[in-house]
Amino acid sequence: MRDVARVLAIAVGAIALFGGRAHADTLLCEEPEADELTIDGMLDDWGGVKKARLNGGDRDASLELRCLADRTTLWLAVDVKDEHVVRSATATPGDDRLELKLDAGGAALTIAIAPGVGKLPPTIAVNGRRERAVVAETSLQPAGWSVELAIPLAKVAGYGASTSAVTVAYTLRDGDVPGSKTPETTLTDRRTLSLPGGTAPADPFQAFLDATGLGKAAIALDTKVELDKGTPGLERVIAGKRVIGLLGERFSFVQLPADRDDDVIGKVAVADLRGDGSKVVLAVVRQRGAGAVRDVLLGFGAHQGQLAQLFAIEVRRERDGHRLESQWKLAAKGRPAGKGPVLEVVARKATGWDADSYAEEDASDAQPIALPWDDDRWGARYWLIGDKLSAAPMTGARPNR
Repeated sequence: MRDVARVLAIAVGAIALFGGRAHADTLLCEEPEADELTIDGMLDDWGGVKKARLNGGDRDASLELRCLADRTTLWLAVDVKDEHVVRSATATPGDDRLELKLDAGGAALTIAIAPGVGKLPPTIAVNGRRERAVVAETSLQPAGWSVELAIPLAKVAGYGASTSAVTVAYTLRDGDVPGSKTPETTLTDRRTLSLPGGTAPADPFQAFLDATGLGKAAIALDTKVELDKGTPGLERVIAGKRVIGLLGERFSFVQLPADRDDDVIGKVAVADLRGDGSKVVLAVVRQRGAGAVRDVLLGFGAHQGQLAQLFAIEVRRERDGHRLESQWKLAAKGRPAGKGPVLEVVARKATGWDADSYAEEDASDAQPIALPWDDDRWGARYWLIGDKLSAAPMTGARPNR
């Protein structure tokens, strides 16, 4: 299989502090070459295809998702990392199980998968029953299990000739004890799968509003900027509520990883972080889980008409009245070498925590929160070289200790 050259998206996923959160990000689905896929549950024919990760590299509860697509079929490959693959003769809630929900603006197509273990064959149900049109196979792997699926796009409600993306929400339930009434771990994720080709809608703006349910009155940002240097001309960027859209002859969009519309903090903005006049979209989202709250500053670029997340920087963290918060701003200069604007992130004075009492884990899915008492982490400057985030620590007098 050819190497798939795509923008690397840094996913804002689950960490120990926010385990089980769901989010949305874009995964770009290339067209497969002729006769290169065999649906057998193995992953040997998925080399070079970009992957989305859930729960990092946890050896006992994590997964990697890959996709390919043409205008009739969506192919998915899921590699589940699991030290104890569990199935019971009679299905129990604690069995290992993967659930996928796909939609293109209509009712979700739900696919439930349990791996085959020993003499127990895999079980695959589509909307609660057997569906021969959806081809799926599982296989045990040295580090867990895997599944491959071929899904006719006609089975996905809302799909049509002008559809540019399908949303997949997936839940992994990992059980470690046979017969248990509850899974050991439950992880959820949500992705926008970008599809190739398609017929351009007559009115991309109206098609975007229809697909997202975003009313014109809810639009907070509507601007034309150079977001995708790989395509000629300016791109129209629209943002409102939890949606960021990119409009040309067709449209694409991402839903920000927040539970509520008011969890998008402040205004979505565009900024030059490369120093060449091209822009990135900046948004701050608030996320909750396990008794804690955090804010994450996200940066989005575009590639071949699709939005892609480029970076994530944690700018607020709070638990039980203790709080760390960073102030961020755009500065005209500040790179160690060369010229160009930078994003400055500086820790404010902590509330409740200090160097002795702070024992929170660093984020593994974002640049971690700045620490006002730490000589090396009280602030940083960030900028982009191409689509890669670069950083340098702040120097000079340290504020807000």
